Amino acid sequence: MQLVRNWLESKYNGIWLMVIDNVDDANIFFKLKDSFGKSLLEYVPQSPTGSILYTTRDRRVGMNLVPGWDPIPVPSMTPIEGGG
Repeated sequence: MQLVRNWLESKYNGIWLMVIDNVDDANIFFKLKDSFGKSLLEYVPQSPTGSILYTTRDRRVGMNLVPGWDPIPVPSMTPIEGGG
C-alpha cells in the first residue's frame, strides 16, 4: 500500500482518480493499525494531481474523511436499476 501511495504522489504521474468504496466502519479505516503501525487512512495518497472519491453509508465517517464535506445523497436503486 505504501508503494502505491508513493507512486501516486510522485510528480511524474499524471492526473488520477481513486475510488475508495464502502468506507462504512470508522474503526477499520481510522483506528485499526497494520503491522507497521499505520491506519488505512495513512496510506491514502495526497497529491494535487489526484482526486479521491469516497463512498460511505455512514454520515459521521464522511464528515471525518473530508473537512467541509458536501455529501451527494444517492437514493436507493429500484430492483431493475440494481440488476436484480
